[in-house]
Amino acid sequence: TQSTWGLEAIGWVRVLLFGLPRVFPPPVVQSFLIRDSMISEVPQFRSARVQYIDVSANPILLSALTFRRLATLSRLTFFRFAHGGCTDVSSVVAQLLNLEQLHLGYNRISFLPAEMATLKRLRILHLADNQIRSLDDLGALPPHLQSLVLTRNLLLGIQSWEYILSLSELTRLDLQGCDVDHLPWGLSRLPLVHLAVSHGRFTSLPSDFANLLHLAFLDMRDTRRFPLSELPPLCARQGCTHDAGCCF
Repeated sequence: TQSTWGLEAIGWVRVLLFGLPRVFPPPVVQSFLIRDSMISEVPQFRSARVQYIDVSANPILLSALTFRRLATLSRLTFFRFAHGGCTDVSSVVAQLLNLEQLHLGYNRISFLPAEMATLKRLRILHLADNQIRSLDDLGALPPHLQSLVLTRNLLLGIQSWEYILSLSELTRLDLQGCDVDHLPWGLSRLPLVHLAVSHGRFTSLPSDFANLLHLAFLDMRDTRRFPLSELPPLCARQGCTHDAGCCF
């Protein structure tokens, strides 16, 4: 990366001015991207400075070994493993204490371990196109989650919204194609800015829905048409239509 080149250049300037140091500093490595390369496991890293890892489209298992290796990276904040055919996530994921973004879309994951709740710094959880059938299969979600993407999972209606309504910092909720059969009262307690519930079966809106004062994007394509008076003010003011499906 450019930042790495810049640091290397500074290092050579120091060598020219002051000579070779007695102990060489460890290399600065911030990103590791290796996608669609048929690697079967996450490698062991010599440097603990890696912050961003993307190993999508590889035949990797999200096993205890995988997460133990990742846990040695004390600065790791971003991990993406999409299009991998993975079915399980090891409970050792709880050791990734500094993780802020976890992208596991386009796999075959059907549940998450309860230990996910210990990831206090996790802000973004992307699980689109998996095989989650119930919100209960998500276990206890991290408390400070701000973005939850569950697009096109196998949810057969949503029986309990307790897990989602407990996420007091949630600004993005994506349930497109999840067969949402109703929207709960209490969504207005969340600071939602982005809400996607297209292709749902709900026929009414909760009485407090118009109180979603921060909502700027609303996707309700292929649902019943609702009068603008029942929509949040930012959406109603912009003339949200069900044909367009979204408001800005």
